Amino acid sequence: MKKILHFIALFFAFILFADAQNLTVNGINLHRAVLDGRVDSVWNRNGLPAAFTGKDVIIGFTDWGFDYTHPVFYDTLINRYRVLRAWDQYKKEGPAPAGFTFGREYVGKTELLQARCDTSNIYQYGYHGTHVAGIAAGAAAGTVYRGVAFDADLLFVTILVDEDAIIAAFEWMYSVAQQEQKRLIINMSWGLYFIDNATGTGKIGQKMEELSQKGVVFVTAAGNNGISSKGTSKFHLQHTFSQPDDTLKSQVLFTNVGTPLYGQSITMTNSPDKPFSFALKVMNSEFEELAITPFFHTANGDDAFDSFITVEDDTIFYRVAIKQKDEDNDRAEARLRIKKPESTYRIAIYVTAPQGEFHAWNVAELTNDAGNWGEDFVAPAGMTGWKAGDPSCGLGNPASVDCAITVAAHQAKTNSYGGNIANFSSYGPTVDGRPKPEISAPGSYVISAISSFSDQTGGMYYSKKIDFQERTYGFFRFFFGPCI
Repeated sequence: MKKILHFIALFFAFILFADAQNLTVNGINLHRAVLDGRVDSVWNRNGLPAAFTGKDVIIGFTDWGFDYTHPVFYDTLINRYRVLRAWDQYKKEGPAPAGFTFGREYVGKTELLQARCDTSNIYQYGYHGTHVAGIAAGAAAGTVYRGVAFDADLLFVTILVDEDAIIAAFEWMYSVAQQEQKRLIINMSWGLYFIDNATGTGKIGQKMEELSQKGVVFVTAAGNNGISSKGTSKFHLQHTFSQPDDTLKSQVLFTNVGTPLYGQSITMTNSPDKPFSFALKVMNSEFEELAITPFFHTANGDDAFDSFITVEDDTIFYRVAIKQKDEDNDRAEARLRIKKPESTYRIAIYVTAPQGEFHAWNVAELTNDAGNWGEDFVAPAGMTGWKAGDPSCGLGNPASVDCAITVAAHQAKTNSYGGNIANFSSYGPTVDGRPKPEISAPGSYVISAISSFSDQTGGMYYSKKIDFQERTYGFFRFFFGPCI
C-alpha cells in the first residue's frame, strides 16, 4: 500500500507543478497524461492486489487560488463533497484553527461552500491551487479531465510566504489526518530560493523530516528554472575559490516578466565554514565602471539593511541580508535584492572568498515578496575574468529537502510525439551533491479545472465549460501560471 501511495504522489505532484509554465497551445488532455503515467493500471489493479484511486487517503495542498465550490471536488457522481477543511492564512478575521492564532479555518461542506473561495492575496483571486488540485484529485465532473487520486479527501491551505506559516500548514494537515485516521500526502506546487537554507535542512526541512518519519509523504515540484526569458537558463552561478585574491565577476540580467515587479533577488552561499564577501557594481553600456558599493562581508556577522547608489540621474536601490553562519548547515548565506534600474545601466556582482564552493541564484522578485523564475548571469563578450551562469543546482526549497519526492516534468507521450523533459523543468543536483529530482512525470500541456472566482482569467480560452448549481466552471491549459 505504501508503494502505491508513493506512486500516486509522484505522479500527481509533478503534473500539478508543471502546469505553471506550459509553453504551447496544442496540448494534451489530462486523461492522456494519466495514460502516460500508467495511472490507469493502478486504477484497474493491473498486477496489484486491489485498485487504488486515493480512497482513504487525504491529500493536502499548499497553494493559492482555491475554488471550494468547483464540482471536480465532489466524487465522480457529483454527490459526495470531498473537501474536508480549508485554512486561508490571509484572512484577517477568524476563527483560526485550534492551536493557531492567524487566518480562518473552514470546516465541512456548509462553511466551505458559503466561503466559496480563498481570499485575495499575493496573487489576487488566483487559480493555481484549483488547477493543481484538479490534476491531483479532481473527479472530472463528467468531463475527460479526471485527476489521479479522484477518490481522495482534500485539505486546502492558502499559505503565507513565511517559514513559520508553512510549517504551521504542515502541522495542521497532520492533525486533521490524525483525527480522520487516514494517511496524508502533502503537495507543494511551489518553490523559493530564500526560505529554509541552501541545503533544505532548516526549519521547514526539519519539520518535513519529522512528519515523514510519522508516515507523511511530501511531494514537491522541482521548479520552473530550466529556461529563462532569454532562452536556456543561466540563473545559477558556481565558482570554486582557491586563493585569497580570486574575484568572481558576473553581470546580473533583469526580467520584464511579472507584475508588480521589484527587480532581482540574488541568493548566495559558500561551503561550510567558508565566509565570502560581495559588492554591487554599476556600469555603462560599454561596461565601464560608474559606481561600486563597499564589499559586504559575511564574516562580520548577521546584518540587514536597505541602501542605494546614485549614478548621474538614476538611483539604484538595493537590500542586503546576511547570515554569518546558518546553524543547520554551517554555511554563510546572503541575499542581495536589487531594484530594477530606470536607466540602461548594467548591473554586476563581485564576489571574493579565500576558499569554498560558492553558489548564487538570480531570480525575479515582485513587490509582494513572491517571484521564483530565474534570469541569467552573463559574462560580457570580450571581457576577461567574467563568468556566466548555468542551469545546474536549480532546485529551491522545498525541492532540496531530503525526504521530499522531488519531481521533474516531461511532456506526456502519445503515439506520435512527446516523452521529452519539459524545457522549463529545473535541473539538479542539490548544492551538497544529492541527486534530485528523483523522477519525472507528465507535466506539459495538461488541462484541469480553474477557479471560477479568479480575477486573472480575462481573455482565456477555455478547453471546456460546464454548468453546476447555476454557476459556470471551466477547464484550462495554462501557458504561464502563477508560481511563487
